[in-house]
Amino acid sequence: MKTYRNLFLSTLAILIVAVAALTTLWLKEAPPSEKVDLNASPSQESSPVSQQLGFDDQQKQKFDLMVEEFREDVTPQYLILSNLQHSVADELIKQNPDTVLIGRLNDSMASVYLQIRKLTGQHILRVKTICTPQQTAVLGNLYKNMINENNRARGYGNGVRGGEGKGQRRHRHRNGQPWR
Repeated sequence: MKTYRNLFLSTLAILIVAVAALTTLWLKEAPPSEKVDLNASPSQESSPVSQQLGFDDQQKQKFDLMVEEFREDVTPQYLILSNLQHSVADELIKQNPDTVLIGRLNDSMASVYLQIRKLTGQHILRVKTICTPQQTAVLGNLYKNMINENNRARGYGNGVRGGEGKGQRRHRHRNGQPWR
């Protein structure tokens, strides 16, 4: 039973590392119009999110303050997560890796990832307080798209190539071409 628990926790940690890596790649490869400048000050041009939500000037100011607070809360968590990922990688490349240590590091990564998700949810709820009902619907769709984008990055869903995710047909058999 303990073996299954360790296997589950290791799998969970690998999944978290993979999601973090894919998110990093997605942010680095985003077209310039979708990139968010993490060092932007509130006085600079409004963010793509506030533009998509159609915020007025007062809402933009509140939103910029909320984003700054969110970044202050979440940045340390991402740094901790990154350090834990590097620690796991360092341990894995050793001749005789300490599996107990790897398990503890994986547990810590899961905890930090959960904290990031909680902070993100709290941030979305705070943003919702300054939205009109129509903006709230758009905010919900933006959040759903973000979740769906994460699924496509892992090879599932309706990706760039029409949903050719893991386990689905490939090559000449995709896009409705018949089997021969």
